[in-house]
Amino acid sequence: MPSSCVKEYGTFVPGIEGGSSLLKKILFVCATGGITSTVAENHIIEACKKGGVDVKTIRCSAPEVRSFVDDVDFIVSTAAIGNNYPKPVVDGLPFLTGIGRDELIEKIVELAKQETTE
Repeated sequence: MPSSCVKEYGTFVPGIEGGSSLLKKILFVCATGGITSTVAENHIIEACKKGGVDVKTIRCSAPEVRSFVDDVDFIVSTAAIGNNYPKPVVDGLPFLTGIGRDELIEKIVELAKQETTE
């Protein structure tokens, strides 16, 4: 059974402060698609709410990435998955170590605010 999980905060995921009209889809990846991807996901959902970015999140395990990559804007991974994907991959290691976590959260929110190039 796949470990993937799709999550939207709110009904449509409206940002709180000013809200954007673009929904960003973020894939959160860890070894099992459970614990560490959930930690990263929760941090980013909260930061995006504060930053006015609408997001839809998907969690999955590392082997499942190819099944979801075409449906997202970028990937945040706490597992080593490489960069051989058609979407940007953000190294989520700071979510595990705590070192540089706040800076990474800011980087991800800024990435979510960028216009989609497709």
